[in-house]
Amino acid sequence: MDCLDFLFSDETPVPSPCFVLDEARLAANAAILDEVQRRTGAKILLALKGYAAWATFPLLSRTGTGPLWGVCASSADEARLGREEFGGEVHAFAAAWTEAEIAELLDLADHIVFNSPAQWRQFRPVIEARNRARRVLRAALYEVLPPDVGGYDLVLVARGQTPRLKSTQVAKTLERQLRAAGLVQE
Repeated sequence: MDCLDFLFSDETPVPSPCFVLDEARLAANAAILDEVQRRTGAKILLALKGYAAWATFPLLSRTGTGPLWGVCASSADEARLGREEFGGEVHAFAAAWTEAEIAELLDLADHIVFNSPAQWRQFRPVIEARNRARRVLRAALYEVLPPDVGGYDLVLVARGQTPRLKSTQVAKTLERQLRAAGLVQE
């Protein structure tokens, strides 16, 4: 049954309020977006602002059967929803961010857009420290871990001083820990 026929049918009472989506039309629109991406090389994201039809995520996300690369979130909660339920890239934009939101977004978002140079200057030290810590840990891991080690998931946690250390310093500690775990031989 067509969506409009369903909505205006006397036989089927529609609860109010409710969201009614025509899956075939949504799929057709997703195909148009996919064609735009294919022709232009652009990556299209789903703006989560007010989008309450989470059940359609598999139809829209590349992690399902859809064409979209990810989401654009305007809050830490939307970014978490995008990361956990939609998959793909998570971009975040809002007119203003709090320190608590930035701290949360650093774990959730792949890209954060700031509204002004002043906002960037406010949060730049936190973001640069976080990025530096990731680079230090990655470099230390590559220095210590043999390329043929497989079958393990390693979780490295950066401590407060990590951004101020050199990767060689971190590598020494990491090597000691990996030896103790039996992942690196003497």
